[in-house]
Amino acid sequence: MTLNDLKVDNNKSMASAISRSTLIKDLFKNFGAGDEMFSRIIGDIFLKPFLLNENIFFTLNDSTLDQILHNNDHLTQNDFYTVSHKDRPFLIVNTTILRNIDLRIPFEITPLYCGIRKLYENAGSEQKLDIGGGFVEPHGFDSDAPDNITTQPYKVRLNRKRLSISDMLGSSGAAPADIFRRFIPFLQIFPNFEYWSPIAKGKKLKEKGYDFGDGGLLENLGIMPLLRRKVDKIIVFVNGETPIEKLENGDFSISDSIPALFKTLKNQYGDKDFDTNIVLDNSSNEYQSLAEGLIQKQISGMPTIYIGKYKVNANTHHDIEGGWSVNICWVYNSRPYKWEEKLQYEIKNSLANNEYGEKFPYFKTFEQNFPHLIDLSLEQTQLASQLASWMLIESKTEILEFLNM
Repeated sequence: MTLNDLKVDNNKSMASAISRSTLIKDLFKNFGAGDEMFSRIIGDIFLKPFLLNENIFFTLNDSTLDQILHNNDHLTQNDFYTVSHKDRPFLIVNTTILRNIDLRIPFEITPLYCGIRKLYENAGSEQKLDIGGGFVEPHGFDSDAPDNITTQPYKVRLNRKRLSISDMLGSSGAAPADIFRRFIPFLQIFPNFEYWSPIAKGKKLKEKGYDFGDGGLLENLGIMPLLRRKVDKIIVFVNGETPIEKLENGDFSISDSIPALFKTLKNQYGDKDFDTNIVLDNSSNEYQSLAEGLIQKQISGMPTIYIGKYKVNANTHHDIEGGWSVNICWVYNSRPYKWEEKLQYEIKNSLANNEYGEKFPYFKTFEQNFPHLIDLSLEQTQLASQLASWMLIESKTEILEFLNM
């Protein structure tokens, strides 16, 4: 890999799309789009280069599309995207319904269904409507409620909106949504979807607009939907801005999302909202072993990957059943010196001079390259991509053994 390699702009790569994320330009372009503004910006940056930014629905495959068209004769194939390859993993996109500081409700969007299995009774508007209890297909989401719900396929009264791929990405990535709704409530630029519980009856069967925000406003690793499904082998990629370090008091500096799964932590407002994320047993200092394991890998200059087995405790808020065990392979963002030793002198020199950021690869979510808000350079994205690739390839044997356990 040479300096010139890092500057090659492949307009079909996600790295190039990230490097061209001129947010201010897109803000003005989409000004006035209301609660669809943020999602449209996301679509322009990350979907338009790949011809995926049309305002149309999505579903899993030809079979599910055929069923939808059978039940909805006013729709056609041109109204839908489908997943292009049959061997792709099943996508679960996490977002959060923001009710108040004490109640944030997890919500899933997939190619097949939207919703949350658990019923949060009277958690909706004015504590009179329910949230959760089941799922609706994506083309029926963000719509008026039906007149009644039966066991037969039914049509919903579609309003002006369609749940598009950009809406899905926008709701999952709306990290500032909670700040805006608290302190700038008059500026509605983040997703607000019409929602109704699919098991509601009578007066409770009513649509209501709710604010949706980043899934990380509740749980940032995307581990909860997998534990809900009792997936017993999980690879977790922790790509945060916090280098892992052991502190003088014996504790660790580490991404809060990890210890929040084991013990009580305060959130960014000083509240103990992360109590809702405790799900992995820590009675034998499992968190300590995990952090120490990552530290040892870092000291050795190897990829910071650690594999552990954990007892799952019940978590009612996330609708997770306890009493079973999960194997987790943690892949933590780092800068292994054995990777750096392999780089050409010119790239090493640029790293030493902080040309790719003072703390590469620990990029900030916002203002990494001040005064730009979210923009990263092509060299930063390419180098970070190569680093992540090296970490996995270098750990191939370890990861394959984990998958074959």
